[in-house]
Amino acid sequence: MKHCEFSECPDLTRHGIIGEYLDHVERCPKCGHSLEEGPAPSLDIPPAWVELVPVASCRDVAVAHVQRAALDSAGIPAFIQDEHLVGLYWTYSQAIGGIRVLVPLDRASEAQRILKEDRSSVLHDISEASLPPAVNEVCPSCGAETVQPARIARRIKAASLAVGIPVTFWSDRFSCLPCGHRWSAADGAV
Repeated sequence: MKHCEFSECPDLTRHGIIGEYLDHVERCPKCGHSLEEGPAPSLDIPPAWVELVPVASCRDVAVAHVQRAALDSAGIPAFIQDEHLVGLYWTYSQAIGGIRVLVPLDRASEAQRILKEDRSSVLHDISEASLPPAVNEVCPSCGAETVQPARIARRIKAASLAVGIPVTFWSDRFSCLPCGHRWSAADGAV
């Protein structure tokens, strides 16, 4: 039996345990440091039980994760409760009170203040032109940005709507208006 004695090992810092490994393992898979022989020493650290309280209730999983990320970026540990239940049975969301974002009791007021802040002004500073164009927005032949879905693709999609059978394999074909070049986003030129 071997163990990792590195004080900054993720097993110790995140989980409060010293990682133990079989004898054939030479380096800690978590931190990369050499392992020491023998079983891990006991830590004599009492488990820290923290009371968690809800600071937000969300209908959607994505919104809950955005709020958790905002709290994490502010240094407040946050956890999401009932995300998997609502992910499987979205109709339960309202019945169980939504997906809850939980924080430690002593950080609840700070977390609520952070979640109430309006940070939408930051988005105004980001120029859309700074984003790189997608594969289907620029012609690979002439570089023009006047691109549209191929005409046959539009006709097949319209026919599939009329018949009621969805056709999706034509969705990645495009044509350039200035040069007439046609291509597929999946495999290059057509």
